[in-house]
Amino acid sequence: MGYDTVAVFRDLGVYIDHDLSMWMHVTETVSLCFATLRQLRQTRHSVTVATLQTLVVALEHPQLDYGNTVLAGIPAYLQ
Repeated sequence: MGYDTVAVFRDLGVYIDHDLSMWMHVTETVSLCFATLRQLRQTRHSVTVATLQTLVVALEHPQLDYGNTVLAGIPAYLQ
C-alpha cells in the first residue's frame, strides 16, 4: 500500500512544505497581514494616528510572531 504525497499541509496554523522550505507559510502570513492592513485602511479617517498605529501593532504582531520558531534558518530570499 503506497502513501499519497502532500505538497503542503497546515498544522497548528503553520504551513509546512514537502521540502521544508516554508515558502507557503511565508506567503500565507504575508497575505493575511495585507488583508488586515486593507481592512484597517478603511478606518484610517475615523481614528487618530496613534490609535491606528496601536491597531496595526495589536493586529499584525501576533500574526507575524505566531510560529516564528519554525522559520529559523530559512533562506534569505524569504526573509
